[in-house]
Amino acid sequence: MARIKGATGAKADRQRLCLEEQIKAKGWQTPLDYLLSVMNNKKHKAELRIDAAHKCMSYVHKRQPVALHTRTDIHVPLPYIPSKSEWLDMALSEDNDS
Repeated sequence: MARIKGATGAKADRQRLCLEEQIKAKGWQTPLDYLLSVMNNKKHKAELRIDAAHKCMSYVHKRQPVALHTRTDIHVPLPYIPSKSEWLDMALSEDNDS
Protein backbone atom coordinates (compact mmCIF):
# COMPACT_ATOMS: atom_id res chain seq x y z
CA MET A 1 0.00 0.00 0.00
CA ALA A 2 1.87 3.10 1.20
CA ARG A 3 5.56 3.57 0.52
CA ILE A 4 7.67 3.90 3.61
CA LYS A 5 10.75 6.11 3.07
CA GLY A 6 14.01 4.35 3.74
CA ALA A 7 12.44 0.93 4.23
CA THR A 8 13.19 -1.87 1.80
CA GLY A 9 12.48 -5.57 1.46
CA ALA A 10 11.04 -7.43 4.45
CA LYS A 11 11.12 -4.35 6.69
CA ALA A 12 8.99 -2.39 4.20
CA ASP A 13 6.57 -5.32 3.93
CA ARG A 14 6.16 -5.46 7.73
CA GLN A 15 5.60 -1.71 7.92
CA ARG A 16 3.07 -1.86 5.08
CA LEU A 17 1.16 -4.67 6.79
CA CYS A 18 1.17 -2.77 10.08
CA LEU A 19 -0.21 0.31 8.31
CA GLU A 20 -2.89 -1.82 6.64
CA GLU A 21 -3.89 -3.31 10.00
CA GLN A 22 -4.20 0.17 11.50
CA ILE A 23 -6.42 1.30 8.61
CA LYS A 24 -8.68 -1.76 8.89
CA ALA A 25 -8.82 -1.48 12.72
CA LYS A 26 -10.41 1.94 12.28
CA GLY A 27 -13.04 0.41 9.99
CA TRP A 28 -11.63 2.15 6.92
CA GLN A 29 -10.89 0.61 3.54
CA THR A 30 -7.47 0.61 1.96
CA PRO A 31 -7.34 2.14 -1.53
CA LEU A 32 -6.98 -1.36 -2.99
CA ASP A 33 -10.01 -2.65 -1.08
CA TYR A 34 -12.09 0.27 -2.33
CA LEU A 35 -10.98 -0.14 -5.95
CA LEU A 36 -11.67 -3.88 -5.81
CA SER A 37 -15.17 -3.24 -4.47
CA VAL A 38 -15.86 -0.84 -7.35
CA MET A 39 -14.39 -3.27 -9.88
CA ASN A 40 -16.53 -6.18 -8.63
CA ASN A 41 -19.79 -4.23 -8.28
CA LYS A 42 -21.92 -5.13 -11.29
CA LYS A 43 -24.20 -2.12 -10.65
CA HIS A 44 -21.46 0.26 -11.83
CA LYS A 45 -20.92 1.07 -15.51
CA ALA A 46 -18.35 -1.07 -17.30
CA GLU A 47 -16.18 1.99 -17.99
CA LEU A 48 -15.87 2.75 -14.26
CA ARG A 49 -15.17 -0.90 -13.41
CA ILE A 50 -12.44 -1.13 -16.06
CA ASP A 51 -10.88 2.08 -14.79
CA ALA A 52 -10.86 0.69 -11.24
CA ALA A 53 -9.27 -2.55 -12.46
CA HIS A 54 -6.59 -0.56 -14.26
CA LYS A 55 -5.80 1.41 -11.11
CA CYS A 56 -5.65 -1.82 -9.04
CA MET A 57 -2.78 -3.07 -11.15
CA SER A 58 -0.25 -0.75 -9.52
CA TYR A 59 -1.11 -2.23 -6.11
CA VAL A 60 -0.91 -5.85 -7.26
CA HIS A 61 1.65 -6.08 -10.07
CA LYS A 62 5.23 -4.85 -10.03
CA ARG A 63 6.19 -2.32 -12.66
CA GLN A 64 8.40 -3.66 -15.45
CA PRO A 65 11.88 -2.19 -15.78
CA VAL A 66 12.15 0.66 -18.28
CA ALA A 67 14.79 -1.30 -20.19
CA LEU A 68 12.11 -3.73 -21.38
CA HIS A 69 10.15 -0.85 -22.90
CA THR A 70 13.06 0.96 -24.56
CA ARG A 71 15.27 -1.80 -25.96
CA THR A 72 14.96 -2.30 -29.69
CA ASP A 73 17.03 -5.49 -29.96
CA ILE A 74 14.34 -7.55 -28.20
CA HIS A 75 11.38 -8.51 -30.35
CA VAL A 76 8.31 -9.72 -28.53
CA PRO A 77 5.63 -10.81 -30.98
CA LEU A 78 2.14 -9.63 -30.17
CA PRO A 79 -0.56 -12.30 -29.94
CA TYR A 80 -2.80 -12.64 -32.97
CA ILE A 81 -6.30 -11.43 -32.22
CA PRO A 82 -8.83 -12.15 -34.97
CA SER A 83 -11.20 -9.42 -36.09
CA LYS A 84 -14.93 -9.60 -35.41
CA SER A 85 -15.64 -10.82 -38.95
CA GLU A 86 -12.98 -13.53 -38.61
CA TRP A 87 -14.56 -14.67 -35.32
CA LEU A 88 -17.95 -14.87 -37.02
CA ASP A 89 -16.50 -16.82 -39.95
CA MET A 90 -14.84 -19.29 -37.56
CA ALA A 91 -18.06 -19.71 -35.56
CA LEU A 92 -20.11 -20.28 -38.71
CA SER A 93 -17.61 -22.80 -40.08
CA GLU A 94 -17.71 -24.71 -36.77
CA ASP A 95 -21.51 -24.80 -36.95
CA ASN A 96 -21.34 -26.14 -40.51
CA ASP A 97 -18.81 -28.81 -39.52
CA SER A 98 -21.06 -30.27 -36.83
